[in-house]
Amino acid sequence: MPEGTMLQPYDGPFRVTTAGTVIDGYEINGTLTISASDVTIKNSRITGRIDTGDSNGNPRTMIQRVEIIGPYDSAADGGFAAVGYTGFTCDGCNVRGWGKGFALVEDAVVKNSWVHDIVVHGDPANGGSHNETIISLGGSNFQILNNRLDAGDAPNVSASLALYSQLAPFNNVLVQGNLFDGGGYCVYAGLAGSYGASNTKFIDNTFGNKYSSKCGGYGPAIAFQTGNGNAWTGNVFQSSGRAVRTPSG
Repeated sequence: MPEGTMLQPYDGPFRVTTAGTVIDGYEINGTLTISASDVTIKNSRITGRIDTGDSNGNPRTMIQRVEIIGPYDSAADGGFAAVGYTGFTCDGCNVRGWGKGFALVEDAVVKNSWVHDIVVHGDPANGGSHNETIISLGGSNFQILNNRLDAGDAPNVSASLALYSQLAPFNNVLVQGNLFDGGGYCVYAGLAGSYGASNTKFIDNTFGNKYSSKCGGYGPAIAFQTGNGNAWTGNVFQSSGRAVRTPSG
């Protein structure tokens, strides 16, 4: 959001039902639900989440230069991500105070954005939270580009980017130019489930050293599937500049 932007306040849930709606310069307190196509949200601050639905019925939602603030209490956020799930682009977003930053199902772009201050609660092995800056359980047509994804180093944090093929296979995924930091592994690369991945590419990403020289507590990345048009190239450690080897499955 541009510095000095004057915001118009709006309290309570905000549901958009008219195609082509533009929300520009708002301070929204509450969930913003998108129930129409071609909606734009820009130059705004939302203390709450943005929900575009999980059936791809509201395509081409554009979110530009928006700050999306959570409750800073992952026991109170209902397990929802700050932004999800289908048919959206988030460009230049600042996401903080959530247990999960983005949840992706289909046709989603996250670029030039910063996810940080991930909040956790409890023992992850005994009913506590599991947390990620970006998570997907399977889906198609994702672009994750030029983001700073800071997951922190709490034991609850699974990854900065968690692509788990638990509900569906991954197809046509591009992960390029990101800085990852934190998690057990910084990246789960698409094979952590029974469905696998195709045409899923990790290109020119940096694995940070904010919490560990390995990026994640256990290592940089895991669960990558070779073949099927997948690619792992140009990925490096921030601490040394050396290449991150292609992860195992």
